[in-house]
Formats: sequence, structure tokens, C-alpha cells
Amino acid sequence: MRPLFGGESRNRGRTTLCAFPSSTTPQEKQELLKNLIACPNHEKEEVVYLCKDHDKTCCFKCAIADHRKCEEVKVICDILNYLQVKTVLIDFQQQGERL
Repeated sequence: MRPLFGGESRNRGRTTLCAFPSSTTPQEKQELLKNLIACPNHEKEEVVYLCKDHDKTCCFKCAIADHRKCEEVKVICDILNYLQVKTVLIDFQQQGERL
């Protein structure tokens, strides 16, 4: 199984966490994205956390029940914000090197 947040690719200064094949229909994309945010254990709950110890996403209920002793349980929004800030800093660094 591939890591959830590994293997980012750079595309014109933007970080892409995942890319859909060009043949993917909008309905297929929507269904895939819906499945990505749904907790596999609690269908009505959205995943909010990433347990880096187990490389799994989880909802609040799972985080409390199954991952409370894990070393690294991160809020997904915080990870995405970090990646966005990192991308901006890399872009600034590249622009500075061009000067």
C-alpha cells in the first residue's frame, strides 16, 4: 500500500498530492473523493486525522479509540497547510536564486 501523503509531484510551482487519469469522469472523481473523506469504520464520520504510525486516516471516534497511544496523530488540515506553506517557500527560494 502506498503512503497516503507520500510521492507528491511538482507541477508548475504547485504540489499535487494525487492526479486523476484523463479518462476519469467527474462522477468517478466525486465518488473517489467522497470515499477518501469517509471513515471506513464510521460511515457518517469524516476523516480528520492522519496516524503516521499506522499510515491511516481516521475520524475523531477512531482517533480516541484506536490511536490514542500512537506517537504521531496529525490533523489533516495542518498537514495540508504545511505543504502549502512549504511550496510557497520553495517558490520564493527558486525566485531568489534566479535574481
